[in-house]
Amino acid sequence: MPLVIGPERDFEVGGYYSPSMWAPTVADPQVTTTLAWLAQTRLPERVMAHGGPETLLFIDFETTRDRVIEVALIRLQRGMSPWVWQSYIDPGPAAWNRSREYWNTDIHGVTPMMVRGQPTFVQILPTMGAALKDAVVVAHNVEFERKFLELELRILGRQLASPTLCTLKLARALRPDLSHHKLTTLASIFEIRNPTPHRALGDAFTTVWAMMSLLEQYKGTRPVAAHLRDCTRTASGGRPSPWE
Repeated sequence: MPLVIGPERDFEVGGYYSPSMWAPTVADPQVTTTLAWLAQTRLPERVMAHGGPETLLFIDFETTRDRVIEVALIRLQRGMSPWVWQSYIDPGPAAWNRSREYWNTDIHGVTPMMVRGQPTFVQILPTMGAALKDAVVVAHNVEFERKFLELELRILGRQLASPTLCTLKLARALRPDLSHHKLTTLASIFEIRNPTPHRALGDAFTTVWAMMSLLEQYKGTRPVAAHLRDCTRTASGGRPSPWE
């Protein structure tokens, strides 16, 4: 886990405090396990073998309805070893000063206790910046991750300068036969074992595998590069030039 700078802070949770709300509800994902699985399955090489951008940053956030509370990053760069990183984010007491329905804890299992005293977003900003450098941000329904990344950067007076690639759009383009294209659906179809479902690192790893499976099983007339371009957006949200 990243180094925690500064003393831990005690805060109340809008009058909704109870011991059960503070206790961890799920096991932590393991970075070492994810790296081992990437190596054993040769996922980085298999993803990059289909062309496309030189550097991909797979990103997944877990959130309250307002703020980021967990982040996972998997960076794949052609010719380089994969890089994996995960951290909780302490959004401060204001993020919990609402009824529990706003926490999303029932989805991802992350509680106030699990993020208490962890790094703030500003403390992980150097790591995030290094990971984003020259990379295309990839996520399943990337607009969700982009919205929260832009929010956290905007709070710090920064802007997102990275293009994005959406594997949800890629799944819709390459598998129009499916009735829906959720990450859990793709995991079931491609027999992907998500080590920690609905947690940042587990979902980021599953997105890498799902993208690889889509590209390997694709048998169409258009080049895969054209589909990848169609699912990519520039930092400003526009379509990339076909000449790039």
